[in-house]
Formats: sequence, structure tokens, C-alpha cells
Amino acid sequence: TTAATRLYALGPATGKERWFLNYGLGFSNVPLPATDGKTLVISTGFMKPEIWAIKLEGAQGDISESHVLWKQKTAAPDQTTPVICKNMVFTVSSGGIASCLDLASGEILWRERIGSDYAATPLVANGLVYFCDCTGTTTVVKAQPTFEVVAKNTLEEGFMASPAVVGNALVLRTKKALYRVQL
Repeated sequence: TTAATRLYALGPATGKERWFLNYGLGFSNVPLPATDGKTLVISTGFMKPEIWAIKLEGAQGDISESHVLWKQKTAAPDQTTPVICKNMVFTVSSGGIASCLDLASGEILWRERIGSDYAATPLVANGLVYFCDCTGTTTVVKAQPTFEVVAKNTLEEGFMASPAVVGNALVLRTKKALYRVQL
């Protein structure tokens, strides 16, 4: 769980703290941690958000110095959660800068402006990344290390909520309606 200046790992059965990491940079954390089971990716919160990757293996106690793999300080999300696919991390800042980072190194593989106002977390499905903005535009890119837009679609009401997948359908909640788009 993220807090104002610290990330905590708690045992699900007992709530007992397993480990913690001090980042001391943010407050009002909205983005959730994302993981592939080996690496945890976080955004540190508002004001000066950064993306951090944390090694999970052997994490115990204070891991602030021992388990941080990399930090990315530019175009980090302050509202949306990073998503992981095929050893890549996909993010979008609230200002509309989408990024693809290498999960192992934090290297920027691509970074592009795709819009201007994002609150919804990207969705990865079937090798594609869906970025839904507050004006109602969904930009769909291939989940790959080179930037390639495959579609742009618009629903008038705009998105604040993150999209979801149910079977072969996308569930999209705009500011005024709920849509199910069957693929």
C-alpha cells in the first residue's frame, strides 16, 4: 500500500508489516502499485511524481536502499497506475504524455504526447494498450517497444474511470454512461 512518503507491504492474513520503502517525495497517492510478480512498479504521488521499480525477492524490513532497481523522474503519472506487459511498463501522465519503459532497466523505449487530460489507468489487452482521456478519446497503441497507434475512438462524455475487460468485451464508464463494447 502507498502512503504519503512510504510504501508498505503487509501480510494479507494478519496485516503485519513485512517490509517498507521510504520515498519521501509525494503525498495524496492515487496510482496503485503494479507488479509482474518479481518487480513492483510505483508512482510516488503528486507534486513531483517519479516512477520507481522495486525488486521483490528477499524484501524484508527497510528496503529503501537495498531493493530499488531504478527511478524515472520525467513524465511520471500522478493519477494513473502504471501497467506491465511483456517486460515493459506503460504509463500516461495526467498531462497526456504516454511512455513505454523497459521493466528491467527503466530505459525510456518511447515517449509521446497522446492527449492532454488523463485520470483513467491504461488497460493492456490482447497485445494492445488502451489510453482513455477525460475528453472521451481512447488512443490504442501496440504493446511494443516502438510507438504505433492502431486506433483512436471517441465517446462524447469523457473518461475518469479505468476501462475493464470482461471476456471479449471492453467495459467503459464515461462521466454519464456505462458501455460494453464487444470485440
